[in-house]
Amino acid sequence: MPPSSVQRLPPVLSRHLPLLLLTTILCAACSVPGGPPCDDSDWEHMGFRDGQRGRSLEQPDTQCPIPLEADFARYLRGRERGLAYYCTAANGLAAGRSGKTYTEVCPATSERDFLHGYSLGQSILAARQRIDTLEQRRRHVEAQIDRRRSSPRDLQPQLEQLRLKLDMAWDELRRREAHAARRAPPGPGAQRM
Repeated sequence: MPPSSVQRLPPVLSRHLPLLLLTTILCAACSVPGGPPCDDSDWEHMGFRDGQRGRSLEQPDTQCPIPLEADFARYLRGRERGLAYYCTAANGLAAGRSGKTYTEVCPATSERDFLHGYSLGQSILAARQRIDTLEQRRRHVEAQIDRRRSSPRDLQPQLEQLRLKLDMAWDELRRREAHAARRAPPGPGAQRM
């Protein structure tokens, strides 16, 4: 074919060509016997499930590639419904407590509540990590005392100080947990993380 008769792809297609090729390959993989049924998938349900789990659009939890146009609109509709369940203070608390990263999926109408719970959860996680660090240091000092059976006196004050810090850290964790229970009680749609 002479160069003048070759048609160029529209800029939108050329920019998304790698994504389209990947989608085609993944669709072929889905059509293998025993694989997920991608052709007749319930995209609205998959979107709902991804939204309910707080998955970003860049990382859907589907084994099938998200299709374009009509099916994608169904996926987004379901995802929006799922995000209504995910974007609560209680789920924010659970996500923050478990150390999950918030991927900014919540709509503006519910993001404030989610982030409030998330912040409380992160403070609880920090308190638990402080306890873990102090416990590790306490065990280390106790091991040093066991190895020096003849002269543990120099380490005894350090051990007592660590025990005191641990008691205070546990009290702080209990305060944070109680505060979170008052501020982000489990509501409808709350899920365990």
